[in-house]
Amino acid sequence: MSNRENLLSVLNGVKPKQIPLITSGFWSERAIHKFAPLNCYDENTYYLPSDDPPRQSFSSEPRDEQSRERAVNMAALMDMATIGVGKGGVFPFGHGGPGEIQPTVIERTDEYKIVRYEGGHKRRIDFHPHAIQYFDFPIKDEEDLEKLELPDMSDTTRFKDIKGDSEYFIDAGFVPTGSIQGFLSGIHNSFMDFSSTMINLILKPDFMKKLTKTLAEMSLKAAEMYLERG
Repeated sequence: MSNRENLLSVLNGVKPKQIPLITSGFWSERAIHKFAPLNCYDENTYYLPSDDPPRQSFSSEPRDEQSRERAVNMAALMDMATIGVGKGGVFPFGHGGPGEIQPTVIERTDEYKIVRYEGGHKRRIDFHPHAIQYFDFPIKDEEDLEKLELPDMSDTTRFKDIKGDSEYFIDAGFVPTGSIQGFLSGIHNSFMDFSSTMINLILKPDFMKKLTKTLAEMSLKAAEMYLERG
């Protein structure tokens, strides 16, 4: 039985040959480079643009077979039942892939880098020790929601790697998965700071429903694009 078959058995209520695992993956790119063999990762593995080699964003070029093979090697190394599709989407931890807002590196030093995500918020990633700070959230009031610029999840070029990824990972014996923004965590991680999110859920429920609906519609369209591509 492959890892894919074991997971599908569990989902169908059948005892598998081996209990399938879905591991979180790595907390940092540097940990990947330290602990994993070279043939298990590349610049498309981690959910942030690579530092080694340095990249500002994920490539717009189609993903090649070698990159997919390295994703499969990583899944086999970690005995994972699933592999996330899309550049940056291999691991569940950190999410990644075209169904979520994508990061671009706007500053990089030996000690940290700062990325700006689609939608506008920023994250500072420190390397020693690894830590992440979220800041510059784009939404503070209802007027900001009207000005919010979100990615077009109906853009077919955004999802051009997904069909090839899905087919390759299935053939290798794994279940392909796709990540979307969380319906609550997606708000306080990327669009509004946590305390304001909690306060507004109580004091401005209509506003929060509107915000949730806006982001949910984006995510549901992304889910459709994933499903149409396997």
